Amino acid sequence: MKIYAFLVLGLLSFLLLSASSEATDTGDLMICAKYPDITGLCANDNVSLPEKPPVDYIISGLDYNAVVKDKAASITAAYDINILKDGWVKVPLISSDVVVSEVRLDGKVTSLLVEEGWHKLITNEIGEHRLEIVFLSKVSAEVNSYSLKFNIPRVSVSHLWIEIPKMNISVSVASSLDTQTSQGNGKTYVSADLMSADFLLVKWSRKIIIPEPETLEPRLYAEVFTLVSVGEGIVNADTTIQYSIVQAGTAQFIISVPDDVDVLSVAGNNVRNWRLEEGHGQKILNVYLNSEATGTYQLNVRYEKTLQSTSAVSEIPRIQVLDVEREKGYIGVEARTNVEIAVTDVSNANRIDVKELPHQITRKTSRPLLMAYKYLKHPYTIIIDVRKHEEIAVLSAAIDSASFNTLVIGDGKSITKGTYYVKNNRKQFLELDLPPNSKVWSTFVSGKPVKPAKNKEGMILIPLSKSVGGSNSQVSFPVEIVYITEAKGMGYLGSSTFKLPKTDIPISQANLILYLPEEYNFLRFDGNMKESVSGRQYGFPGTLAPSIGYGGVSSKVASNVMMEDQVADAEEFRGNVLTALEKGVLPVQINVPRQGKLYHFNKLMVTEDQQPFIEAVYINSGIYFWFNLMVFAGTLFVGLKAIGELMKAANILKWIKQKTLFIVLAVALAVVVEYMSPPTFRSMLTAALITLVAGFTYFIYKKIMGIDATRRERKSSESRLKGEIEAD
Repeated sequence: MKIYAFLVLGLLSFLLLSASSEATDTGDLMICAKYPDITGLCANDNVSLPEKPPVDYIISGLDYNAVVKDKAASITAAYDINILKDGWVKVPLISSDVVVSEVRLDGKVTSLLVEEGWHKLITNEIGEHRLEIVFLSKVSAEVNSYSLKFNIPRVSVSHLWIEIPKMNISVSVASSLDTQTSQGNGKTYVSADLMSADFLLVKWSRKIIIPEPETLEPRLYAEVFTLVSVGEGIVNADTTIQYSIVQAGTAQFIISVPDDVDVLSVAGNNVRNWRLEEGHGQKILNVYLNSEATGTYQLNVRYEKTLQSTSAVSEIPRIQVLDVEREKGYIGVEARTNVEIAVTDVSNANRIDVKELPHQITRKTSRPLLMAYKYLKHPYTIIIDVRKHEEIAVLSAAIDSASFNTLVIGDGKSITKGTYYVKNNRKQFLELDLPPNSKVWSTFVSGKPVKPAKNKEGMILIPLSKSVGGSNSQVSFPVEIVYITEAKGMGYLGSSTFKLPKTDIPISQANLILYLPEEYNFLRFDGNMKESVSGRQYGFPGTLAPSIGYGGVSSKVASNVMMEDQVADAEEFRGNVLTALEKGVLPVQINVPRQGKLYHFNKLMVTEDQQPFIEAVYINSGIYFWFNLMVFAGTLFVGLKAIGELMKAANILKWIKQKTLFIVLAVALAVVVEYMSPPTFRSMLTAALITLVAGFTYFIYKKIMGIDATRRERKSSESRLKGEIEAD
């Protein structure tokens, strides 16, 4: 038997040695045989090692079970820890200000390291572990409250369960969003899920029981602001009620209004509806809200009272706020139309200055407030006497300014372009009475073509639009008309009258730019328009007037530029006229050529019964030149003759007395010529000045010659006397 036993042992030893030799020789093949699931790794010579984990450990779960005693709390903390790092790892668990009594790691007693204010676990075992710590933490006592606090590690999942040996307490956990409490056996049990935080703080205190408040009735105070607007046969009122609500809220307001008053609207924040109920000689207005209002609340009520006629004596409609502790108010009165308002009787209301009215009234109107009152209690009475006066007609349209450009041709034809700047409320047409023998070429309103019409009286009717803007800021719009007038042509000497259209709307200011033929001189202008002498300008024959924008340019350059523009302007004018005649539906814009001698005229305030006009006295330029030359020569001749006679006269004053009638007639003639023809008067004046200069020069010459003759005579006398003396 022993032999067989030795044989068996020898065989087993041989097998073990064989297996050990194979493992030594084959190496990796032994691992592949032992772990067949990593044969892919064995086939690859470059086997990659796993990366180092980003953290050393993870605390995946943490539960706190605490029992509060007198001055401390006994707490059991259970940690689920996963060690990831190969080697020694330190895991901070709880702050060092607690007293640890027991530590178990995976059921085995172990120890903790106190370092940097923490109790830390030290281990080198990779994998998941269960750690339990039993410790004591101090309970801090404050006035009527207690707290438990210690530092903890940040954990994504943690839970707290705590037992407090008190009842009727309020418990709060700082890092919990949902804290559940229950009571029993004289204790309070708290359960809470904790957020990730650096510390755990639990506070509890005695629960204060607040008794339910008594149900109080609301107390209301009202301040009333009323604007009364008196019109023709009607009185409108706009009342703002400012409530002050104390003690409790209210969802209903009650107001009393007179029986002869119609409520138009009720407005306020959160108003659900309102209802009017008939009462005894009054109406009760009930206003309902969607929810109770507290503090201050503003309600606006608009109502009206119809008078028996446009002129009547009536009481101002009075409303009263009901179910309030106190009411006071202000009243402002205005006239909406041209009615006269007088107060005949007032009781329980005091008149105040309109400047004392609060802004709740003054901001409601832009009209002047005529009177103001203040009352402190009901009932009060204010009786007014309303008188309607007869209305007078006012303008519904006006022309701020009118400008006219008129080109006159020597054969009597004239082309006029007039632009009226109109403000209009409701007038349908602008009526124009054109000069005789006039034809309309085009009409435009606000830059758009319109079709003119003619009534039975021959007036031209141009349809108008309405001005935009408010009553105080209306914007005028242009109304343009172009027409041609045929009249008798100009002769060598005479007068011509140039009339502008007569309108049915007054014109604040009318301006006329008149282009007259170059071949005439215009001696005088009469009419109801005043000439602006500073505005006289003279254009070159066949060119535009310099006033069109060539001021300050050299004459040669200006002449060339104006000649080119004149040709273009004339061609455009001719084309526009032909096109207008061809279309015959809507007129086209026509530009009136500007050529000739330019004169400016203006007139302030042209009424409907006035027609602006200019009467010009003219003379042919050729005749006028020779006429002025003859006047100059005649004046020079008469003047020199008069100077000659004056020099021969022994007594100048006597000669002037003898020629008084002649002198008076000469002065009168000069005045008439200056009025009739200022250029001719200038010729006369020039000749007279030349005569005076010549006479003065001759007079000085005679004086000098007389003095010289006297001196020679004296010398001759002295020589003769000296000779006689020598002869004796």
